[in-house]
Amino acid sequence: MFAEFHDYVRLGEVSGVFLVRDNGKAVISFGAMPESDLPPAITDAEHLRHHQGHVFSIYKSGNYPVYAVVSASQNFVFKYWLCYALILGILGGLMTLALALVFRHNKRHTNLLQGELWQAIDNNDLCVHYQPIMDLQTLRCVGAEALIRWQHPERGMIPPLAFIPLAGKTGMIRHITDWLIERIDYELAFLLGGNPELHVSINLSPADLGADGNKVALDDLLFKHIAHRQIIYEITEHSLIPEQVQTVHEIMAALRETGAKLSLDDFGTGYSSLSYLQRFPLDYLKIDKAFVDGITSATQSGGLIDHIIDIAGTMHFALIAEGVEHDYQMQYLKAHGVQFGQGWHFAKPLPLEAFVAFIEKTNAG
Repeated sequence: MFAEFHDYVRLGEVSGVFLVRDNGKAVISFGAMPESDLPPAITDAEHLRHHQGHVFSIYKSGNYPVYAVVSASQNFVFKYWLCYALILGILGGLMTLALALVFRHNKRHTNLLQGELWQAIDNNDLCVHYQPIMDLQTLRCVGAEALIRWQHPERGMIPPLAFIPLAGKTGMIRHITDWLIERIDYELAFLLGGNPELHVSINLSPADLGADGNKVALDDLLFKHIAHRQIIYEITEHSLIPEQVQTVHEIMAALRETGAKLSLDDFGTGYSSLSYLQRFPLDYLKIDKAFVDGITSATQSGGLIDHIIDIAGTMHFALIAEGVEHDYQMQYLKAHGVQFGQGWHFAKPLPLEAFVAFIEKTNAG
């Protein structure tokens, strides 16, 4: 080991190397630094020490009461610091350039996607899929959640998470909601008119409820050809922001006065308090998939879902469980009084024709 240190001294890497007893006396030393320049109290636990313009690195032997002390001048440390700082600076500059290029590419992609989304709305290129909602006691289909889809002519099916947040940030979401209501009104008027026991639910964004501070016209949220008692408006917890509570409450109350029902979506994943459940006119709570995933068998769960069920029962809300993927989840929910469920265990979101066929098959007899 000391041969290696000797090479460091010869090359100017360090100015002194010492083997020091615990009384502070050097046993072995080589290099230009005199023993008198050693820092006091070598036996301190401090590994790195600054003393008289030098930096000392101190290592205690694991077997003997001796310490290896290696010294380097501040000029030497600064030289290496400057070298590494230069390398890191270059790497940092390259990373900044790369991030700037990625940001520029993403911005161009976002702007392009935004322009194409406007065209999709204007050209009626969006479509609606319907995910069946089941009565867990009878296993009959009682309705569906309408989910918007974008079948891009070149990119194929673009998932909602790729364009709905963009629409929310750019103010396009109100136009998409208008389009969605008109499309559902056109597609489901005949089906729901002949089956008054069925309903359809749609998601409203915070902007649809005036949470962005812009005025909302109630007529923009109403259906013209479907009875409003067959409509469920789903509202996320994130819509219930404190700054716009009064405005949101007024819109929700007005919708409910038409005969429509209101559902709080993704309950338990946002930041609304239990007091909101008392203040807002609600009919349903939707149990988020994250809580349904906590069900481990037909008789056991992680526990959180039980609290949600208890809250809903106490406040007289009906429950709809999302993301039901297994029979044991359905059995647990059914046994604990959850009335409705949706998820791949029953059916994936379906285009209109397939949804109608699903109802005819499931509700036959």
